[in-house]
Amino acid sequence: MKVRVILWKEFTDLSRDWRTLISTILLPLLVLPLLGFMAFTLTREQVTQIIVVVEDESMVRLGNYTFTATNFTRILSSIAGKSNALVVVGRDYGALVSSNPYFDVAVIVPEDFIANATSYNATALLKIIVRVGSAKASEALSIVRRAVEEFNDLLGKVKVEYLARLAGVRVDYGSIRNPVKLSTPEYAGIGGRPASIVDELRAYTAKILMFALLFIAPPISSFTSDTIIGEKERKTLESLLVTPMPYTELLVGKIFAASILGALAALADVVGVLGYFYTLTLSYGGVLPFIDPQLVLVHSLVVFMTSLLTASLVMPLVLRSKTIRGAQASATAVTSIAMIVYFAVLFVDIPKLPLTILAILYLIPFTHPALIVYNYVNGELLQAIVHAIVTVTASLVLIALSVKMFKPEKILTSQ
Repeated sequence: MKVRVILWKEFTDLSRDWRTLISTILLPLLVLPLLGFMAFTLTREQVTQIIVVVEDESMVRLGNYTFTATNFTRILSSIAGKSNALVVVGRDYGALVSSNPYFDVAVIVPEDFIANATSYNATALLKIIVRVGSAKASEALSIVRRAVEEFNDLLGKVKVEYLARLAGVRVDYGSIRNPVKLSTPEYAGIGGRPASIVDELRAYTAKILMFALLFIAPPISSFTSDTIIGEKERKTLESLLVTPMPYTELLVGKIFAASILGALAALADVVGVLGYFYTLTLSYGGVLPFIDPQLVLVHSLVVFMTSLLTASLVMPLVLRSKTIRGAQASATAVTSIAMIVYFAVLFVDIPKLPLTILAILYLIPFTHPALIVYNYVNGELLQAIVHAIVTVTASLVLIALSVKMFKPEKILTSQ
């Protein structure tokens, strides 16, 4: 077969275009991890600001303890200090927001706060004001909620101890506040099969890898849309057509070349995505993605199959296009469909969807590569193989369709 001649030609052309190589392969490797680092760095440099307006100056004694609004503000300041947050306390709301216009959250301590907080039949209320557009509002609210929880715990313990002393009984505050506890979570796979934290990490990594498949479609669509119509507009298609190479091998070579080039670019994107998640996870102390060599191998195969599928989907649309702009518009439509599917897998378990929705998704070829990774990670090897067969079969059918549609004379004479 002379397909290797076309592959050699495509790779030779690309090797001369170093700008394309950098933009499609090297940039994702550098930019995505850099984005994660920048997001963490800029976020940490921006101090979360909470202003507290204390309207309650009262003091209430409960047993051996004396409570004022200062008890709460001290707890809030202590928690904020551990989270790179600043707490500004004052009595005049207008003056506080004027001197701190870019506050994230304001907490209003009303006049009846301590009286209600120390009561046995009332509840104290803190008023919360969130500045519109604040990037740190959620973090500030989390700090305030933790402070309220700690203050509630202190009040609850004092109240229980005081009532127990009055009643002359001995109590354990922990058993009253938390009479029921959860055990340390155990893990199970689909159908209840035994699993471990390692399996959970693999499943988490698989979601990232399935999401990263959306980066495959854009470069391959771009390569494929240029491979025939681009050759025509550059006046090089005629030279290819007069060679003794069969048209079938010419077209198949073009599709495989786009698949391989796109797969390389996509793998660079996947590494970049993993680097992005690793950077953010390390920065915020979350759960690290789990790199399993077998999972990486399976994903690499899935990347190639998805690349071939994308090129096979785009090629019939390219052959129907008259100009490079039309071809690129068709490629963009395919890319959009892929993005919808692979963005969805980040948030849902596809097999759990209702049958009507599942049937629609199964008609979209891009669904099956994602399910290969999903089923492999969950130990459903037979289903993973079925989805792999569907992916390859769909690609071959589309390639056969492209071969049938490939009419060189029509392409050359179309305007």
